[in-house]
Amino acid sequence: MRLVFGKKLILQEIAWICFSLILCFFAFAGTMVIGGGYFLWGVVAFLSFLTLGLFLFFRSQLFFWLVLPFSFPHFFSVVSSVYLETGAYIAEQEAWSYATGGAVRLVSYLWALFFSAYLVFFFLKSAFGCGNIKEPTSWRLKFSNGVFILVILLLLFLYLGLFLYGSPVFQGVQRFEYWAEHPMPLLHSVLQYGFQLSFLIGVIQVFCSEKRRFSVLCVLLFVFVNILYGEKFTGIFLVMVYFFCGIYIAKISRGEGGFHLTASRFSAMVAIASGMFSLVYFHYTYIHAVDGGAFRFIFDRAFSLQGHTWWGIDALVSSGYPSQGIGPIFAGREDEVKGIYSLMEVIAPKSIYDSYVARGVSFTMGFPAILIFSVGYSWAFVLCVFFGAILGVVFFVLVGLVRGFNVVGIFLAVKVVLILSHALNMGGLYLLFDTRFAFYFLLMLIFFFVSRRGVRFG
Repeated sequence: MRLVFGKKLILQEIAWICFSLILCFFAFAGTMVIGGGYFLWGVVAFLSFLTLGLFLFFRSQLFFWLVLPFSFPHFFSVVSSVYLETGAYIAEQEAWSYATGGAVRLVSYLWALFFSAYLVFFFLKSAFGCGNIKEPTSWRLKFSNGVFILVILLLLFLYLGLFLYGSPVFQGVQRFEYWAEHPMPLLHSVLQYGFQLSFLIGVIQVFCSEKRRFSVLCVLLFVFVNILYGEKFTGIFLVMVYFFCGIYIAKISRGEGGFHLTASRFSAMVAIASGMFSLVYFHYTYIHAVDGGAFRFIFDRAFSLQGHTWWGIDALVSSGYPSQGIGPIFAGREDEVKGIYSLMEVIAPKSIYDSYVARGVSFTMGFPAILIFSVGYSWAFVLCVFFGAILGVVFFVLVGLVRGFNVVGIFLAVKVVLILSHALNMGGLYLLFDTRFAFYFLLMLIFFFVSRRGVRFG
């Protein structure tokens, strides 16, 4: 085993980490010992989380892109939790929030999750290396060409589904209602494969620059088909995020440098954000037909929705609500009163709970709320460290597969990342104890070790 800590882990990096940890510690101590001033301590905790993100972007951009599908949604859940400390109306709970100190506790658990992932990833990378960079051979080019053939077939299937069954956008219905009554639910599953393929397309365009334009076209077609199938944010965001994650993880792994903000890129980011906001505004104005104006509704959704599950559960548990045991962690949607639905049942009115269950929809950002609801605060912290360690291992394997340009292995690894992101964002932890996750995880490891041994496969 080769254990070499590179020169990059120097006092400046340690100072970044220590500064963030000190901020988080003072915020936690302030709410637990001093009490009161919860909003102020929540702001301090938010600055701690933001400092972690800045540290990763400027000092370890590879890990920044690896963790982005996890950290970006939680960033908004932290913002929402701080906002809820001020007192805001939560429509899903039909209640007004109040200051509890929950924002600080949320940041503490997220620190445990992401920092343990960073330490494990850094240790494995330093101890074992991520494998040699392999340029595309004729064998690997065949696999990459096969990816584009698969992409074309899936896109044709999705657009054919729109032609046969129509689009919820033009029918004026919400996507949940559309899929609940759809005669071919297979289309929904196929649509979600666009996230994996977008990542893979991003990696391929770095290794095979001649396919760059066609890669961008494929991703744009995935974005457009998500729009036509009624996605107003999440599906579109995930396609683009996984595409850019694939690009920059591949570029940094090959030593080509990371993301640098330029005037043209900033303009493109503003244009994309404006386009997505316009799409969201269109949906809430003409399809959802919300009362009180779309702008106000969007504001409430952005600042109240993302953190309301954590706020509701944390407020219950911190006031003495007993832990429910590990049952909710292992239960899936087949049992409506377990898993994430057991959280919804105790914080939402019955009418709202029933409407969500009937549509097969859960509240957003159920992690780490499901942990404190199940096993209490102390064990939840331990489990966050455990899940962070799993993340670190998966990130290490993914980087190794990308460096080896192992197309099949990358596809499997991104599937594992997607399952983890749903579990560690939405709270569906039962997915991590499912035989399918174990199957994907083992296959990913097999391809990783085969790739490191130099066997020509994928």
